[in-house]
Amino acid sequence: MTIDENYPHLGKIFLYLINNAEFKTLAQKWAPEIAEDIDSAIINPNCACRNRIHNYVMENKEKSYIFFKDFINTNPGAFDLNHFLHFIAPPKNYSGTVERIKISDWSKFVEKIHLEKGKFHNFSLLKVDEENVDVFFI
Repeated sequence: MTIDENYPHLGKIFLYLINNAEFKTLAQKWAPEIAEDIDSAIINPNCACRNRIHNYVMENKEKSYIFFKDFINTNPGAFDLNHFLHFIAPPKNYSGTVERIKISDWSKFVEKIHLEKGKFHNFSLLKVDEENVDVFFI
């Protein structure tokens, strides 16, 4: 998955990253009009300042995206999109579905379910052939 300036979670990414000291300092220089809100958001995660930061980022998507992209390019280990999505994305409901999986791709499939916070009560496997299984989610 890539992030572009139309990415719907850009504001949430900024709120997530303001706890990174370097990001916080750069963001306050980049957008001095919300610098006090950034300080407040770190101290009090329930304050209305978080909405102001989110709204500012979403109203200035292109400018925000360029800032975010520059920060990530100079600090590649500062943000893990998959880790972030694990916390903000809604869980995927697998109940009542069937997935055909290559046996050799089983570990990738389990990782995918984990990243998607897959919801189901139970599952059963049916061997289709020497290479594939059907996974019946209940």
